[in-house]
Amino acid sequence: MSDPAGRSSHRTEVSSELIDRSLEAISSDCRYLQQAVLEAEPDHLVARGRFGIPASCYIDDTGHLNSVEFKLCFNQLIEVLLVQALSLGLSPELPARRPETRIRALRSVFRRVIDGRRFEGELRAPRDLKIGASHTVLCRFWDDNDGLAEGEVTIDLV
Repeated sequence: MSDPAGRSSHRTEVSSELIDRSLEAISSDCRYLQQAVLEAEPDHLVARGRFGIPASCYIDDTGHLNSVEFKLCFNQLIEVLLVQALSLGLSPELPARRPETRIRALRSVFRRVIDGRRFEGELRAPRDLKIGASHTVLCRFWDDNDGLAEGEVTIDLV
């Protein structure tokens, strides 16, 4: 399937090696992303991930996902999205090098408590990502017990 701009839909499992390479700058006790899938839609890149927080890297166990961990999980999934998109050429406006991601604004709403030990997340970013521009990325996290958190993150790619 393709769109008028010639971009096709594409879905791929992200290898554990690529996840490790994407998260190499993150301390191992703060790496919560375990698995990921990237789907390229005509207008969006969608990353889905499975997360687990056996022990928080900064606070005693609260028993649920909190706002700091929301941001950490967002960071991990957006890095994997960018590296995978670059490796597959899914966002042609991005240069050959991996861009630095800066969060300009983050809004999150916790609708129902999420068990941090096992949950999933999804990011929806525009497919036309560009260096030197701001982009709005929608994200949500959920668990098997109907937990739910949603957010909107504005990032700058430099």
